[in-house]
Amino acid sequence: MKTAKICVSVEGGAKYGFDHEAMKDGASFEFGDLVLTARHSPGHTPEHMSYVATEKKRASKPWGVFTGDSLFVNSAGRPDLMGDNQAEKLAEKLHDTLYKFYLTLGDDILIYPTHGHGSPCGADIGDRLVSTIGYKRQFNPFLQYPGKAEFKELALSSAPPEPTYYKRMKKLNAKGPDVLGNLPPVPGLPPAAFKAAIAKGKSVVIDTRSMLSLSGGHIEGSLNIAGLPELSIWAGWLLDPEKPILLVLDNDDAVAKLVPLFVRTGYTKFAGYLVGGMKAWDNAGFPLSEPDQMTVSQNAPRGSARQ
Repeated sequence: MKTAKICVSVEGGAKYGFDHEAMKDGASFEFGDLVLTARHSPGHTPEHMSYVATEKKRASKPWGVFTGDSLFVNSAGRPDLMGDNQAEKLAEKLHDTLYKFYLTLGDDILIYPTHGHGSPCGADIGDRLVSTIGYKRQFNPFLQYPGKAEFKELALSSAPPEPTYYKRMKKLNAKGPDVLGNLPPVPGLPPAAFKAAIAKGKSVVIDTRSMLSLSGGHIEGSLNIAGLPELSIWAGWLLDPEKPILLVLDNDDAVAKLVPLFVRTGYTKFAGYLVGGMKAWDNAGFPLSEPDQMTVSQNAPRGSARQ
């Protein structure tokens, strides 16, 4: 039986520490009537690829492009993540990608970017997940600077703060992450065992309940990262991947949904989860911590209007 290989871009001198199939500009892939053609579109990274979509019977008439991290709704990929020594060069390559590739496509071509609003991969990304080249041609601020000097200033000055996990994930992706085979196990710990695990001081307690639930009582020293898709990003910003995680959940069944969100940004070490959640903790007579709270009126500056 032939073993499948991961197909990755080797453009821009990209190298990887795992067995792979090299992909270059112009490579095509067929999925029934759909044909995706890889186009080297550097700028966000040197090896970045986008994929032009056509129907097999109309190969010369693209209908869409999967833009990856190069072109977003209302924005473009940031070129500064490879370090200051490469930022200007990548900004110039990003300019070429936008103006010599995307703007040569027809206005009716649909764009499908990798990220939407809230992603730190670009500045002020729009909240729509699909747009068109024609609409971007008129309204995307990164497509209004045909001169490279002005474009570079915009691209390098508008990038949001770099997430702390980006450089770690870049190295991990190039090296090749460990093959887990299955999701990492998370043992269920009754309250007394959970409390003992905390006392060892080797783990971090992550409370995945909503902020409102947390305000009703939580374990002292725990961090609140709600169990939403954004958990992956917040974990990446805040947590040490080498420190095991102790989980507090809304319900015990949530562990299967939340563990993959941690794994996405490289967190695979779990010390356990609190069986029965905070209700079990409270019933066991263990202490609850409550944050100080105030109303909007109490927080209003003196002399301001109150309604």
